[in-house]
Amino acid sequence: MWMTAYFPLPPAENLPILKLALTMDEAIFAEFKVESAMPMNGSEVLGIGRDAIWLTIQLCAPILIVGLVVGVAIGLFQALTQIQEQTLIYAPKIIAIFAALLLFLPMMGALLAGFMHEIATKIAGI
Repeated sequence: MWMTAYFPLPPAENLPILKLALTMDEAIFAEFKVESAMPMNGSEVLGIGRDAIWLTIQLCAPILIVGLVVGVAIGLFQALTQIQEQTLIYAPKIIAIFAALLLFLPMMGALLAGFMHEIATKIAGI
């Protein structure tokens, strides 16, 4: 098994038990039912939810901050020069956000990979 190098499996007595449907009627609507020996408790679920929200903030913040700074800078430029063109803000904002995506995409990928590794480790530990 190639996953054992990264995610060690629990001992055989802690593995989930799979129950399969045997009759024809049950086979049509077959579902795999997993009975886990170690269910997650509420604090673990809340911890994963908190980590997911924090990851979302970390992923969105650089792009939103760049958009905010460029928007304020263009708005200040429009106020100082009294240029009231409504479409002036879009081209610089799109270019700045695209450049920020190119710059921050490796960091975003690393954050997502780390979170996925953490979740997979928790799943393997259940």
